[in-house]
Amino acid sequence: PGMEGEAMASLTKLQVTNCPKLRRLPHFPALKQLDVIKCEVLCTLQETQGDVELEMPALTDLVICGCKELCELPSMPILKKLKMQDCHRIKQVPILKELETLGAFNCENWQGWMLRMEKDPMPCLQAVVIDRCPMLRSLPCAPALKYLQLNVCKELNALWDENEPPVGLEILIVVDCQQLAFSLDCLLPLIKLTSLALSWSPEITQSSPSLSAYLQRLLVLHLYGVPSQNPLPEWFWHLSSLKVLRLYIITEGRSLPGKWQNLKQLETLEISFCPELTALDGLLIKSQKQDHEAPHQEETKFSIPPKLEQLEIRDCPKLESLPSCLQQILHLKHLILERLPELTSLSQEIIIPPKLQLLEINDCPKFGSLPSWLQHIVHLRSIRLKKLPELTSLPQEITTLRKLELLTIEDCPKLSSLPVDLKHRLRRTLIIKDCPALEGG
Repeated sequence: PGMEGEAMASLTKLQVTNCPKLRRLPHFPALKQLDVIKCEVLCTLQETQGDVELEMPALTDLVICGCKELCELPSMPILKKLKMQDCHRIKQVPILKELETLGAFNCENWQGWMLRMEKDPMPCLQAVVIDRCPMLRSLPCAPALKYLQLNVCKELNALWDENEPPVGLEILIVVDCQQLAFSLDCLLPLIKLTSLALSWSPEITQSSPSLSAYLQRLLVLHLYGVPSQNPLPEWFWHLSSLKVLRLYIITEGRSLPGKWQNLKQLETLEISFCPELTALDGLLIKSQKQDHEAPHQEETKFSIPPKLEQLEIRDCPKLESLPSCLQQILHLKHLILERLPELTSLSQEIIIPPKLQLLEINDCPKFGSLPSWLQHIVHLRSIRLKKLPELTSLPQEITTLRKLELLTIEDCPKLSSLPVDLKHRLRRTLIIKDCPALEGG
């Protein structure tokens, strides 16, 4: 009401935030970008003219967040980007033929698109992220889709019409969609798929020779809820092009035996969210054979991906020690340990491969010391130590690392001193933050 008619007619960008009494917006015919955030009683984005709601003919970008009374969206014939979050009364989205990217987050009653929309393609839609929309039942036909991410969509029962798959899809993420009858065979038409993230289910353990050959093109794989008491499926060992593998929530057991050497291009391996694991000694084990000279002893054979360079271990609340396979990963360059509350130190018995360049230890509340054998890691370039409340000192041997370029120490309240000459040697590449016991911390 405070704007002149000419200004309203020419306005192209508008952001409305925290307006608790705003119920509707006036008509802005030239508006191209609109952000409406935390307007809790807003019930419509457009005023009406008689019984007809005016469309937003120029709008290309729309963000609506925390608009709990908003029931529907107006006609937006050239909208390209849409983000909805915490809009619990919206049940359907209108036809958006020009839409390119869609993000929907925590929209409790959103069921999808208008009834006839499911048969109409959205020819421009390329990226879709839908998270915590439990009533979503279906997706529109999107032949140009390249990125699809679905998290916690409990009523969703199909990803696409089997006769019209998005053949250009490159990245697919489907996590915690219980009603979805997902079979890996539905991936066969996706000739450009290189990145896949899935929740574990019995269905994904089944494969055919054609599927195994198809999956060889995958570069990135994330698996959630992997039950380590069961062997990994046979198709897994045919991922000869895989570069990044992340395994989450390993429910039981201590080992992941298998043909790890078949993953010839694997560079990054992450093990995360293993609530019961106290050790990972069985990681990357191929077999255990009895020694002929000492029949009561077993000889452990490791199966190591030949190009593995980065190992990440996170969120294992009972893990007390590093896996014994560590010293067998000869090309390891990056070791990241994060949120391991029972890890107290890096064992003196485990020798870290000498090619290591980055060592990161973060949020390990019982971790108390670094080993003296760090001096032998001659290629080490970066050490990051964060949130280690029991760390009291660093070994003097750290000063002999000639290639060390960066040392970050953050939130280590008991660390009271540094090795002699370390500050002078690193100069500008020594970063100290929230370490009150250190001079200058």
